[in-house]
Amino acid sequence: PLYSSAASDVYKRQVEDSPLGRYQETIFRLIEREWQPRHFKFRVHSAPGHITIRFLVDAKGKVSGRRQVEMRGASDMQRAIILDSIQASKFPVMPIEVSKELDGELLELNITFNY
Repeated sequence: PLYSSAASDVYKRQVEDSPLGRYQETIFRLIEREWQPRHFKFRVHSAPGHITIRFLVDAKGKVSGRRQVEMRGASDMQRAIILDSIQASKFPVMPIEVSKELDGELLELNITFNY
């Protein structure tokens, strides 16, 4: 089953109710925690639109491969805030169940922010 993550009006995710889904939800909430104060500080630079970012998380919770997948209408400042928020987030070590499910591979995630 899927459940909706609506921790923010800016991003909404549907994640599976499984160890992997719960780990993804933890990651998204930690990103939001970093994003909120940055967005508030620079909200004057916000423009309507959306930005999708792809990134990888290893078994130790380290981020790599951050890149923009899509951006429509939003500002470069908004993109920079999202990228910075992802990099600044301190993700927990991947749960053993998730690591086994991924067979040692990196976890690839996409997150879309709608403004």
